[in-house]
Amino acid sequence: MPKVSNCSLTKSVDLGSSPFIFSKTHNRFVYEGYCGNAVMMDDEGSFVTGCSTTCSNDSTGVTLYRNNKCSGIKCCETTIPHYLKSYGLNLTGLERQLGGDGACGSAFLVDQSAYDEGRFSGNSIPTSLLWTLGDLDYDQISCCNQAGPRLEVVEKHDMQKPNTFI
Repeated sequence: MPKVSNCSLTKSVDLGSSPFIFSKTHNRFVYEGYCGNAVMMDDEGSFVTGCSTTCSNDSTGVTLYRNNKCSGIKCCETTIPHYLKSYGLNLTGLERQLGGDGACGSAFLVDQSAYDEGRFSGNSIPTSLLWTLGDLDYDQISCCNQAGPRLEVVEKHDMQKPNTFI
């Protein structure tokens, strides 16, 4: 998935009509940067999740981690909602208020087992997806357990209730 590093750009990611959704269990939404924030929005521009880093005049430049998780100093992370299929990102650099350059850092969705701060210098980030089956796909199954996959009715963050099979 893409890494967003531009304050003036709202970047959107959409899995479209594919059978995939972003894994809530395996992914984290991460913002890396000093004194800023990142917001994840849905297709209508409504807030989904986000996080921000501290604006401290401490010049040590140390980023603190516990078990490979961001602490809020130059890096923050948060969970994502269930059944996320598309999102937009918006970054804000707040450092200008403290006399800095107002740089906005970068934000991305990342597989939590692959995350190591500063490791992803390129624009592509490893992300975990879940494969879902719809009603038509279920009818095509001719193998596996005789009981077959079980139907799950899920509720998305936008209150839709699609059927899926797992």
